Amino acid sequence: MHIDYELIFGMDKQMHFVGYVVISVLSGIFMLLLSEKHSVKRRLGYLWITLVIIGILEEYRQFWLPDRSAEFLDALANMFGVTVGLLLPILYAIKIKYSRKFASGRYTIYSFTIIALLIGLSIINERPFILFEEPYIAKFTNIVAFIGL
Repeated sequence: MHIDYELIFGMDKQMHFVGYVVISVLSGIFMLLLSEKHSVKRRLGYLWITLVIIGILEEYRQFWLPDRSAEFLDALANMFGVTVGLLLPILYAIKIKYSRKFASGRYTIYSFTIIALLIGLSIINERPFILFEEPYIAKFTNIVAFIGL
């Protein structure tokens, strides 16, 4: 197995990360200013989910453009950028009102949606960052055939 570290941590991924950090911080601050105190965390959660899905769907959109490529690692860099960017507003929102509630079923559904989108993007990834001896698609096909889907 060969891992391409330049592809994983290259300038392109850093630009994706920083871009989504900036967008997330600005959106999070805007959301804090407009939200009521009792709904801040919920709205920041919706903002996180929305920005992550936009980052993943943007990679799917690039798959259809002739001079662009869809990359799984770009989607991960987008997601980490959103997470880090919203961390400051989320910590501030927790400070405003501390709640002992656990994540609801709604966030579980969102998590499964994001995981499914990331798996789909990893299948159509045009620049593999990890090379296996047997092609990844063949392994995935064998797993799906074994499960019986």
